[in-house]
Amino acid sequence: MQRSQSNKSTNEISENTLSHLYETAIVIKNGVEERNYKSVLFSSIDNREATIESAVHIGFLLTQLKKKVLLVNLDHLNTDCINEYLHTEQKASLISQLKNSAYISEAITRTQYDDLDAMDIEEIDEDEFATTVNQYDLKSKLQPLTNYYDLLMVVGPETKSFNYYANIYELSDSAITIVNSKNNDKYLLKKHIDKFKVFNIRSFGILRKDN
Repeated sequence: MQRSQSNKSTNEISENTLSHLYETAIVIKNGVEERNYKSVLFSSIDNREATIESAVHIGFLLTQLKKKVLLVNLDHLNTDCINEYLHTEQKASLISQLKNSAYISEAITRTQYDDLDAMDIEEIDEDEFATTVNQYDLKSKLQPLTNYYDLLMVVGPETKSFNYYANIYELSDSAITIVNSKNNDKYLLKKHIDKFKVFNIRSFGILRKDN
């Protein structure tokens, strides 16, 4: 799996990192099967690229574990990123479809990988994003997709710089937090993870990854 502009592939990821990604995929798979989790949030304090890369790779691994996955990118500062990783030609249209269509499924991009689809976000101002998500009820429009996919994997923006994370938290019932394996702000990390309890989100733990 390779991103067109970064030339990164699974062959270039260390065996140790691949092992952690696979172990995380297994944990998520078990959560889906044993606790009926329908959505998992991938987020970080300030590791945007590592977050989307981890989500894409784990999404692919889950398809190899017989799960049908939809990747939903909600990082408004990293637009079209899933489409770039998966080499799809369809432009991001999540916000447009949310505003203009009764069926957000029209924003779904079919990828070259069986059972792995994507929904990517266009460029949008942070305040407008929060207003749009509330006004057009993104949560309700995503809900029917859980009847078709085993798991929705929601990619959130960096928590350090995003002011409306409640709108992201309420979309997920479980979470993985991505941190730099060498440097991370432990105070902000604890603050972020503590909020999972407020929104009744089950934390699957922390995935440490080199940037």
